[in-house]
Order: sequence, then structure tokens, then C-alpha cells
Amino acid sequence: MTKKPQKPFEGEIQGGMMFGPKGEFEGYKTYGSVGTRQSGFYAQVSGIMIDRDGWHLSERFNPTAIENGGKRENSDKESYQINAKVGLTPNSTDDYSINYMKSVSSRGAPYHVADPIGGQRYWRWEDSTVESVYWLSHTKLGTSSFVDTRLYYSMYSDELYSYDNPAQTTMALPNRSFVSPYDDYA
Repeated sequence: MTKKPQKPFEGEIQGGMMFGPKGEFEGYKTYGSVGTRQSGFYAQVSGIMIDRDGWHLSERFNPTAIENGGKRENSDKESYQINAKVGLTPNSTDDYSINYMKSVSSRGAPYHVADPIGGQRYWRWEDSTVESVYWLSHTKLGTSSFVDTRLYYSMYSDELYSYDNPAQTTMALPNRSFVSPYDDYA
């Protein structure tokens, strides 16, 4: 959920990089927001992007047949999220807003370091999306009561890919490789 702006105009930008235990570059994260609060209304938009090439294992990790150490195999992640909010404030106590959120990501599933190669699952989530539109309100009644409402519609979709090989290039083996789509809503 986006925060509510407090000033006539406000904005923020943040950026950062991620590093492993020996200083190896692993990825970056960027965040930004802009908002306004005026007499009777406010608006806010924010977003975040993460691009992580993977994370590195400790030097104390003992290599296995499936994981040789260094960068953890299939531990990459890319995602972005955007949030937007427009609200009405007809007086000092009441607040009515329409909100939107969308999050999209793709990521790998690191291999299990203790399982044999033949027992591994070579999975990736190529597209996971969550999207919501919602209404929030707060209405004061008298001096000590209020009514809050929350109405929303959320959608979720996901695709799990199961490959036959560690390189994740083939999907030919029955009962081992598949694409599993999932769609849901609330």
C-alpha cells in the first residue's frame, strides 16, 4: 500500500546494490515515489524494481554434485511493483481512497544441495503477477464512532516451469517436465 503524502509536493528516489559475502555484485534495487496533498484530496504513485543475478554462498560451503559453490545456481530474481492511490478528504476526519497495486516477478528455485542429481526439480517461475484494485474509507460518526470500509478485487496468476535438466533447456520427459499455469481471484 502506498503511504499518504503530507506535503503539497513530495518525492523520493532510492537506489542500492546487493553484494555477496566476498563483495561480489549480486544485483540492484531501485525505489521511487511522488505525491501531493492538496485541500480536499491527495495522490501518490510509487514503484520498486529489483534485479538480482543470484546470491553467493559462504566460503564454508562444501561443494556438492549439484552446487559447486560461489553463486547459488538458479537463485536469480527480477521483480517490479507499482502502487497508486488517489484519495478524497472532505474534512479533517474522513478519508476515501481508490488504490491500485501491481507486482510482477520471475525467479528461479535454487537446487537442493543434498539431493542427488536424479532427484532434483529444475523449476522456474517465469511470470508471477498480483494485481489489486481496492477502496478504503474512514467516516467519522458523531464524536466517538466511525465506519471503515474495505472493498477489493485481486487477481493472481503464476506459471511454474519444470525442466528435465539443470540448464533448463528441455521439457521432454513425461512426469518430470511440465508447465503449470495458475490463475485465481478474490
